[in-house]
Amino acid sequence: MENQQYIQEDVIDLSQYIKVIANRKKTFLTVFLLILAAGIAYILFSPKIYRASMMIQPPVVGPSLSGANDLETAENLKGLIVNGVYNEELKKISNIDSEISSLDFKVEIPNKTNILKVSIDLERRKKELGVDLLQGLSKTISNSFAKSIGAKVGDILNQIKSNERAIISTKEKAKNLQEQIKETSFREDKLLEELKVVNLYTLNHTCPN
Repeated sequence: MENQQYIQEDVIDLSQYIKVIANRKKTFLTVFLLILAAGIAYILFSPKIYRASMMIQPPVVGPSLSGANDLETAENLKGLIVNGVYNEELKKISNIDSEISSLDFKVEIPNKTNILKVSIDLERRKKELGVDLLQGLSKTISNSFAKSIGAKVGDILNQIKSNERAIISTKEKAKNLQEQIKETSFREDKLLEELKVVNLYTLNHTCPN
């Protein structure tokens, strides 16, 4: 009997909740529709963000992707990109919207590689600009390394020319020394001949008749 009483009380309590929900179903439905409408409006009217990405490997002197033969490490290049070192040059060669005050590139380095994944997020109406920016960044980085390598090559060529001049100067000095040695040898031979003549003359005049 007591168990049946408990069951009846539970049923009564549950039915009361159902009646409350039924009486306020219009309110719940209205709130649900408002939330749904707000979500749909957000999806329709909020700006869509697109991400443009590319992979970059620093200049290498060999086929390795581990960084052993690279002229620049991925970490160093990442720091240059994130800190905006190339941004000013990039703005000059790219058609950047005046509304974009800064270029926020995201850079990741996959594990056990010396390559970079560079990406930038832009709104839908600017997604083409994202591709242009990445292409411009790649070109700017290439030009920067080309200038750096060109400067190093120039230094090496200047050093080679300096060494060549030093070699030519050394050869001329060696040639002069050889000529001086020849001249000295020639004088030495003449002196020996003169000594022979003098010795012979002295010998003839000192011998008794």
